[in-house]
Amino acid sequence: MAIFHTILVPLDGSLQAEAALPHACNLAGLAHGEVVLVQAVDPLLPADRQITGFEEEVARHRRANEAYLRESAARLNARGVRASSRTTDGFPVAEALVCVAEEVKADLVVMTSHGRSGLPRLLMGSVAEGLARKAPCPVLILGREQATRYAQTAGSELPRRRRLSTP
Repeated sequence: MAIFHTILVPLDGSLQAEAALPHACNLAGLAHGEVVLVQAVDPLLPADRQITGFEEEVARHRRANEAYLRESAARLNARGVRASSRTTDGFPVAEALVCVAEEVKADLVVMTSHGRSGLPRLLMGSVAEGLARKAPCPVLILGREQATRYAQTAGSELPRRRRLSTP
């Protein structure tokens, strides 16, 4: 059986993405490993930086993202799971996450797929698919059904979007 010492979990602020956490924590517990929570933030700013308050808004969102990840890691640490967090700038998101997986020497990535299809997938791409193709380690992708079950046991409904990333 493979032992995973460092497990990367990409989060986007949605309950659906958080559905990967119980699986990652269980796998990390088998080897007393670490769960690394990560969020990729699109660093693109408008070419015209004269838009009043835009850079401050981006900085505010970055701080909110970092706080969300720190709080999530603290919850895991409180339950006895060794966890850390980090944000990274990058677009496309999948490529930024591949870089983080390489930096932390991840043995596994655990994530959910939003299950987009059609035009939304064409426009936004599939982070899960891109990461699965390029990651330096195995990628465990959980589907919408697992996320729905997680949301039901957590006593919440899946939000369509509760993203914390930059506008």
